[in-house]
Amino acid sequence: MDELQNLITSMLEERLTEEEAKRLESLLENDPEARRIFVEQCQIHAGLSMDPTCQEALRSSAPIDLDISDAPIAAAKESSWLRRFASQITVMAASVVISAVGIIAVLKFSSRSEVPEHVSTSRDLSPEKAYEEAAFPDEGSLKRPPTNFAAISPIHGENGQVSFNRDIRPIFSENCYHCHGPDANTRKAELRLDIEANALSPHGKYDAAIIPGDAETSPLYKRITSSLQSEVMPPPDSHKVLSQADKDLIRDWINQGAKWEKHWAFIKPIKSTPPSTDWGDGPIDAFIAAKHVEANLEPNERATRAMLARRLALDLIGLPPSPEMVDSFVANKSPHAYESLVDTLLDDPAFGEHQARYWLDAARYADTHGLHFDNYREIWPYRDWVVKAFNENKPFDEFVIEQIAGDLLPKSTRNQKLATGFNRCNPTTSEGGAIDEEYKAIYAQDRVETTATVYLGLTMGCAS
Repeated sequence: MDELQNLITSMLEERLTEEEAKRLESLLENDPEARRIFVEQCQIHAGLSMDPTCQEALRSSAPIDLDISDAPIAAAKESSWLRRFASQITVMAASVVISAVGIIAVLKFSSRSEVPEHVSTSRDLSPEKAYEEAAFPDEGSLKRPPTNFAAISPIHGENGQVSFNRDIRPIFSENCYHCHGPDANTRKAELRLDIEANALSPHGKYDAAIIPGDAETSPLYKRITSSLQSEVMPPPDSHKVLSQADKDLIRDWINQGAKWEKHWAFIKPIKSTPPSTDWGDGPIDAFIAAKHVEANLEPNERATRAMLARRLALDLIGLPPSPEMVDSFVANKSPHAYESLVDTLLDDPAFGEHQARYWLDAARYADTHGLHFDNYREIWPYRDWVVKAFNENKPFDEFVIEQIAGDLLPKSTRNQKLATGFNRCNPTTSEGGAIDEEYKAIYAQDRVETTATVYLGLTMGCAS
């Protein structure tokens, strides 16, 4: 690696020639170990360069090889350069940012010999800004950037409480569940963050990951805030990066007792009391007004009556209103003009057609079989039953029962039997070589999963 060390030294000292830049680019593209060394040295150099006390030493000393654990040469470097500045290594809080930016920067060296603009030494360089400025290559293993650069602010509920379902579960799901979730094939360290009992108990040879009420001593919080690549979670090779807002939410949640919540489908809704407000009409507007105040926003000006008629028609029938309907609504000065327009639209057959589209999507309705030749099938009577149910305002309990088991009702009618088309909307095949028993199982799995998704709020993917 002497050649790589010399090239990195030249780069950091701003004396890399165009030929050397091409050679460095080639090494980084073809050698994972070279990329690791390059990134680690850029991290430490950028971190130390933020400290004014290191400026002179940086100009006169060689870069650091961070891997000091397995070679005599590394040990010698530790005793000289690294030992001299061990106290400054703690400034590497921006290491994740510099990692992503450093690799990309060198790939742009073929046309310039100076240190790239992307390697910033600013303490204020955020992951979001670094991502915006980085020019990711079009090919190779470096093309995938970190995927969690969404800049969000902590969303605390009433009294500053952090909710597991609203705030924490999405962070764990996006960044942690691959290695610490339900899949035993990818799970590591015998840790599951999707199960409360496991996360709060010793796992394998490790202590409990979370200590409710004490974030600072919780191993999970220590790992997500560590500046060491060998400790930080998510690990760098996962291409996942927690934002500071994510870390703050996890810290606050642990300090508040690390309270888990059931899956939302099993939590009984609690009716909230609308906030007191002078803006808007009704309880929904009251909640909106409260969020306006919380976010320091002002509501838009009241919509014109013509615009209101258009919005209402698009919502209820999926079509713009006729000019005559708009003119009639604008001219109607009655205090009940809006309610009258709603009634008119609800009486329009297009109302049932528009609302049925959403239900039919959930029921996986299609006019073709979906497999093999994907040829036409006669299932439109079920579609018309759904449209009619919406237009007649069929009670929801009847709507559900008749679709699941209309044919099993005592003295069931033809329409009730039609409703069970819900169970026959799954993709089917007429291929001559299809194995009957195999496709019976496939069809059953599809029906179970669809029924659970539509009615229970669960995917029931385990059915497969």
